Amino acid sequence: MRLLKPLIATIAVLAMSPATLGATWSYTGPVTAVSGNDPGHVQFPYSEAAVAIRPHSPTEKTLLVENYYIHDLVNQKGLDLRASTQDDGMPAWAYSSITVRNSTFKNIERHEDEPGGAGLHIDHIRIAGGGNNQDTKINILIENVVIDGGDALPILVTDGTYGTVTLRNVVIRNTTLNNVQFKTDKVGSVDKIIVDNCPDIGVALIGRPGSIGEVLVRNSPGIRLGDSLNATGRSGATISFIDASQSVPGSPAPEPGTAGLLAIAAARYLNTRRGR
Repeated sequence: MRLLKPLIATIAVLAMSPATLGATWSYTGPVTAVSGNDPGHVQFPYSEAAVAIRPHSPTEKTLLVENYYIHDLVNQKGLDLRASTQDDGMPAWAYSSITVRNSTFKNIERHEDEPGGAGLHIDHIRIAGGGNNQDTKINILIENVVIDGGDALPILVTDGTYGTVTLRNVVIRNTTLNNVQFKTDKVGSVDKIIVDNCPDIGVALIGRPGSIGEVLVRNSPGIRLGDSLNATGRSGATISFIDASQSVPGSPAPEPGTAGLLAIAAARYLNTRRGR
């Protein structure tokens, strides 16, 4: 189904700083509430997502989405960020940097008994690339995000070529489907996944062999992390717990020297992200 235009189907407040025009797009400002209960909300099937954003030119490379409260949706994705595929077969226009932060997603539901609801897939947050044909790798930071309630998939990263994906201070609760999925079983790849300060989070790797490089876990007790068997096999990602106290049965802890290097590398990476 094609998304309606404009890119944001229903939105209460959209503030874009003049400084962000051109290569950087920033959807920021006071808390932006997007509710399926609003009288003017564009519902499914007329709109696939409550908030949908993609590049409109190949120069749009940096995207910041923050201070959103998206809630009470039925049969709609909450936030849908994707690359812009090109009809002429040229590489899809993709953001090189996507940041989603300081936002809450609540009560996003799927009703199969409604028209078009049978077999429908919806997500609180969905990020999709251009498969194996995009003009840049996508790096992602999802930070200070709460997903609360509903039976949509909380976070899906799929169908694209990704560099580093960082989940920091992400909370998922009261949801029927309770994990973050990285899907590379058919196309795409992820170089590195960092899970930082996300206690009890679920992370599912669904990839063909070699399509996900490594996963670094830090300060996330109770994490449920699985490299899922699928039709193509398993991704075979290398999984490392940076803190010595964090390990899972059957998984060797990093050597002390390796753990130190991982901690330093992760700290440098996190500081770099903060400075962007």
